[in-house]
Amino acid sequence: MFLDTAGTQELLRMTQNTPDPGAVTIAAQDLTWFAILKYEDTGHIADDEAIDGDAIFKSMKDNEVAANEEKGRLGFGKLFLDGWSVAPHYDNQTRNLEWGLKLHDEKGNQMINYTTRTLGREGLVAATLVTDPNAFNGDLADFRQAMSGLTFNAGQTYAEFRQGDRTAEYGLAALVAGGAAAAAVKSGAGKGLFKMLFVGIAAAFAAVVGFFKRLFGGSK
Repeated sequence: MFLDTAGTQELLRMTQNTPDPGAVTIAAQDLTWFAILKYEDTGHIADDEAIDGDAIFKSMKDNEVAANEEKGRLGFGKLFLDGWSVAPHYDNQTRNLEWGLKLHDEKGNQMINYTTRTLGREGLVAATLVTDPNAFNGDLADFRQAMSGLTFNAGQTYAEFRQGDRTAEYGLAALVAGGAAAAAVKSGAGKGLFKMLFVGIAAAFAAVVGFFKRLFGGSK
């Protein structure tokens, strides 16, 4: 199933996420999982950096209080990081950077955000899968199958990078920890960006199920 960018903004609002202009949604036919996708014009990202999952998680955890303060200001519920469901790793063949995070909300509802970054010549496609931990393995397989048809236009694949192309100021680790926000803070600009940042799509799965039940009048 698919939602265009206008529908995706409404879905994000109803599930207590900040708007993300340009993002679209794909979902399983039975609505057991959904994923938010967006192209990001980052510039070319070097993929030769080692990834320290423990250090990255610590930086995310250090940002948790500020992130929840911002969510509170917006009237959203708090979310808390519990660890990796899948540690960050990069595939040199597919040019996919992937990681999974376990989270819970204030009511103890557990969820998993599984994130991919598919690198291209001048940018990347960011995708975040939101699913129930109990169904994670099966839903991840379905999500990967859905994403297997993703391709860049001719001339825009990662391998078609040419000297002189615009490059990003950060690498793989910063993509996991925060991407462009990490670069902005490092450079001294945009000091408020990190408090706006939270891991992937911060959607409690139980809240999403409740939203769909209301939308469809309680039917499955």
